[in-house]
Amino acid sequence: MALDFRKPFTGGLTACGLLLASCGSDEPQLSSGEVERFAAAIGNQRAVQVQSTAEAFTCSTPQPELPPVGTIDSAAIPLVRADLRTVPPTVLPFTPVEIASGFTYLYGIETADYDCDGEWDVSLFNSWTGLSPDPRGAVGFNYSAAGGLEQITDRDTWPGLIQTGLYLFERHKALDINGDGFLDIVGAGNSNEAFIAYLNPGATDPAARWERRYLHTFSPGPINLAIHDMDGDGLEDVVISLRINSGGPANAVGGLGWLKNPGPQSSERWLKRTIGPSDDLLDPRNLHVADFDGNGHPDVYVSDARTGLASTYFQTPAGTWERDRIAIGSINGHFGAAIDEQNDGVPEIVQPIFQGIRYLRFDETARSWTFQTIASFTIEENPLYIADIALSDMDRDGLTDIVFSVGSLSTSATAPRRGGIFLMRAANNWQVEAVAQATSSVVELKLVDFDRDGDTDIVANFEYPENKAIIYYRN
Repeated sequence: MALDFRKPFTGGLTACGLLLASCGSDEPQLSSGEVERFAAAIGNQRAVQVQSTAEAFTCSTPQPELPPVGTIDSAAIPLVRADLRTVPPTVLPFTPVEIASGFTYLYGIETADYDCDGEWDVSLFNSWTGLSPDPRGAVGFNYSAAGGLEQITDRDTWPGLIQTGLYLFERHKALDINGDGFLDIVGAGNSNEAFIAYLNPGATDPAARWERRYLHTFSPGPINLAIHDMDGDGLEDVVISLRINSGGPANAVGGLGWLKNPGPQSSERWLKRTIGPSDDLLDPRNLHVADFDGNGHPDVYVSDARTGLASTYFQTPAGTWERDRIAIGSINGHFGAAIDEQNDGVPEIVQPIFQGIRYLRFDETARSWTFQTIASFTIEENPLYIADIALSDMDRDGLTDIVFSVGSLSTSATAPRRGGIFLMRAANNWQVEAVAQATSSVVELKLVDFDRDGDTDIVANFEYPENKAIIYYRN
């Protein structure tokens, strides 16, 4: 049963309400501890191995395995047109279990084993908005099957940073930054121009609140992040995207960068390296890191939800960047997925576009992308946006299926909302099936086998007005 925080946290929501300012200057770094580690990451698929010193008790339990993604033949996917209001419910059985409700604002979830018990947990933050009553601040929680929903951070107001009347801690990732084997949380303090870490107390005091550390400030409008070793030193860095919001300051500048991990012994701020030129990016949402051109250096793909353009930044051996731009129609498209269809180390991108989905393939000769439209929902008169896309073998037939969520474009904090979670399965000729129809935008999806029964479950983040999280257990 979900804990309901309507009494301590009541009230409404503004739209995303993100502050943007200029990119600012590069700055130092943060962390503590001692460790040798190697980690590799692309999108949601991450492997983390940690070897610690004998000075402290550490977590050595492997992270739970992600469920099989399956194989895909993208050329066989037809163009599917659908009205999402009337598509049939999926024949796959799901049982929804609400794990958090009554938040004042919820935008961003992560699934990981934070407590070192070998089971999946869900991290989520109750943010504070201008329409919410005091007390102000953002509060972090973890959900586990064993312990339910537990508070992990104090109500945090990020003193010393620029105040906007909002406290929004949104999209975040699990990353062990202090080398004790326990995964910490790194995420976007959207309202206060910062990337912030919360350090898992782990075995020291599992009941203690998680310590806050600023990884980087002067990061206006942080909207998304990806974990990847950008300089080949064996340490996972953080690739960041910054957006220009209409409510931001006049000198706001969007763009891309990466925060250099100084290592677990350091307590300095993380230096920001610019990826660019990228200051013309207005709303860089869908973010993926891989060595697309095969030169041994990671590149960065990003789509702009405001201009409809996708940019690929190719990293040269000298650490400079070369840019390819292509019009893919990504207006209003938020977050997508990556899959290595050919097993050649170069992932394909499943990209949200204006009321639809496209499948992108990298053309090594042209050093750019080709694409096919696989889904169109423009039959609907009321505009919606594709909020998130995730991939997994949902029906256990060995083939990749597409799970996606939708939301309503913001008009006001109190306007009626519509959202939902949908499936496209190879076994059903890719026709759209509804997992859930909703009255809230569904802004993030995680696909994990939460109950370890061999089936892939869906963890979903419902934004305003409901601001809740639900696990859809696949029966």
